Amino acid sequence: MQKSAPKSKQVSSNSKENQKTSMGYPNLEALLEQDKPDLSAMLMRHEQLVELSQARAGIPKEKAAAKSSALAYDQFFDLFSTLLQVKQKMIDEQKSQKGTLKKK
Repeated sequence: MQKSAPKSKQVSSNSKENQKTSMGYPNLEALLEQDKPDLSAMLMRHEQLVELSQARAGIPKEKAAAKSSALAYDQFFDLFSTLLQVKQKMIDEQKSQKGTLKKK
């Protein structure tokens, strides 16, 4: 009977395999792979940051940090939207290629 590798080594080998297939952004990739990604928590946090950055009262340094963070969220949402469009385009092209192959 063979002994299996210790769990810590099994986990590290799994993470190495994931790194090989991942582009380095596993959370983003997981969102992109979902049919309907749930960004509600991020949208809510973005709204909070915008409100904080526009508040009349508050520490200017915190307001500036909130404004920068809200801008980063805006950029993420733009990028994510573009990635979803590219994904859909690739899916549509793949479907049309399959359709033309079946007709031949």
